[in-house]
Amino acid sequence: MEEKLVFDVGNTRIKGGRFHGSKLVDIFYVESAESLVELIGSSESPAIVSSVVMTSDIFETLPAKKRPLFLDRQTTLPIQLNYDTPETLGMDRLAAAVGGYTEFPGERVLIMDLGTCNTYDIIDHQGTFHGGIISPGYNMRMRSMHEMTGRLPDISMDQFSSTNFPGKSTRECMYLGAREGMAMEINGFIDQFKKEFDLSRVIVTGGSASSFESFIKPPIFVRPEIVLVGLHRILDDHEAD
Repeated sequence: MEEKLVFDVGNTRIKGGRFHGSKLVDIFYVESAESLVELIGSSESPAIVSSVVMTSDIFETLPAKKRPLFLDRQTTLPIQLNYDTPETLGMDRLAAAVGGYTEFPGERVLIMDLGTCNTYDIIDHQGTFHGGIISPGYNMRMRSMHEMTGRLPDISMDQFSSTNFPGKSTRECMYLGAREGMAMEINGFIDQFKKEFDLSRVIVTGGSASSFESFIKPPIFVRPEIVLVGLHRILDDHEAD
């Protein structure tokens, strides 16, 4: 059974997945771009890379047969795009949409990726990507209140086990604003997408997914691996051509 490697290079980390056939057997992390190039160069497995921060030039030092499929605007996808500016569309959003379509074919799926930024994207039952919403992620909200004001403290590293409502200190008020504001945003957007698209499935992924799972109205499906599933589908289709 052939092994395939998939890599999602984000703003803060490089997430990898190892597939045997259609099964994801391992999720791991790579320390740096240099380590990623070395890993792919030393492997005999086909690989695909999606990145929001690097270009395919980084793999030019590898022999042609060792270079991974680099997800870009020219890559053939198993979905259609209903999007006015496809040239600006993040590859991570596309891969997540392909993952949602692959795992739940024939359904209208909302994919929420809660990370550096929050993205909310819709893929319909016919495999058409209809776009979505981008908003600041949780850590960005926490940091920006301090960095963009003169007197508010930096609470990005604070640990809050419980908080009064309403907040009884400036730090509590800021924390509630970031946490409760994001939870209300998430649930509000879910309700809106349900009205507009008659959703049958809501998928949550990203670094903040586990932190906000309990704040989101059910039913939701937490899928940390959804981008990796999408990348594997794209690589599979490419290999089959």
